[in-house]
Amino acid sequence: MKRKIAPNEMWQSPAVMIAAASAVLSLFSLAVSVRSCSVSDHGFDLVSRDFAGARSIVLMATLDEKKNEFIFAPTNPDIQLQQAIVFLPPQLDKHEWRVSLPDLRFPLTVLQYELQKLTVENVPKKRGFVKFLSEANVPTIIDSQFIAKGEPRRDRSLYVIRFTALVSDEENEDAKITFKGVMFLERLSLNRDPRSTLASLWDQGLQRVPTQSSSAN
Repeated sequence: MKRKIAPNEMWQSPAVMIAAASAVLSLFSLAVSVRSCSVSDHGFDLVSRDFAGARSIVLMATLDEKKNEFIFAPTNPDIQLQQAIVFLPPQLDKHEWRVSLPDLRFPLTVLQYELQKLTVENVPKKRGFVKFLSEANVPTIIDSQFIAKGEPRRDRSLYVIRFTALVSDEENEDAKITFKGVMFLERLSLNRDPRSTLASLWDQGLQRVPTQSSSAN
């Protein structure tokens, strides 16, 4: 006659203990696997961002006050800028401004003149008061041809040209435009038309800024 095995004795059975241990190991392995996948995905995201960042260009501009020009350069020193084409809103200027080696300079005289006219038209002079426009900007699209990691690449991005404007109370005195630099906003498709995009942004009022007034005395 076979002896009945009590429940506590059953758990002490070698076969049951091995099975239970296997189940625990399986769950442990599953947890490790899930965590490894999570870590792997996170690592993949970081590597992907590093890969894209090393091959994507963002431009900065240094102002040469004497020549009234911007000198363009990539923020990443490992990227070599070969050429850039600067597009302005067609309401201001319809030219394609080509910026080439060795200097990579963008002349600001035409833009400065247009902004002076625009400022005078929109900010009327008032006797005894000086008006100051702070944090003003002009949307611009820049096409860049550059070399990253030994590969020739091309980029089209939306930037703003930052400037301030000072309007005196003197009737025949032009508004004083001071350029501050460029700021990257977003990367665009190479199929995106620069002129129509900028025209739309200009009409939407991206260029509008607050005006501050103070006494000229």
